[in-house]
Amino acid sequence: MHFARIHLSCQPAGAWTITFNDSLGLMSYYGDAMTAGIQLAIDEYRKHADIAYAIHVERLEYTVVDTRPDAVKCAAAMAAWVGLGQDESLARLDLSTFSRNVTAKKLRSLSQRI
Repeated sequence: MHFARIHLSCQPAGAWTITFNDSLGLMSYYGDAMTAGIQLAIDEYRKHADIAYAIHVERLEYTVVDTRPDAVKCAAAMAAWVGLGQDESLARLDLSTFSRNVTAKKLRSLSQRI
């Protein structure tokens, strides 16, 4: 099992930004993966809403022996998705795409919340 957990905050802002806590370790190894995962969530969110957010990554939890960048990318995408106020159960994630797995009924309900 490849474990990663991202703690982040999302606040409405005038423009989209992604920032990282200065004390995050291993940014040279995991930084691109975190950014890519967050960007996947942003790209999907922007298809349905027009509110920009400032996203700040506060903490990364991982295991030294087996956390790969792909696990960090997935964790970052899901953390950002939930941070943007979206329902985690409506998301389906693989390593290259981030898409909603919704029925027409769920989409109507979701669009009312966005």
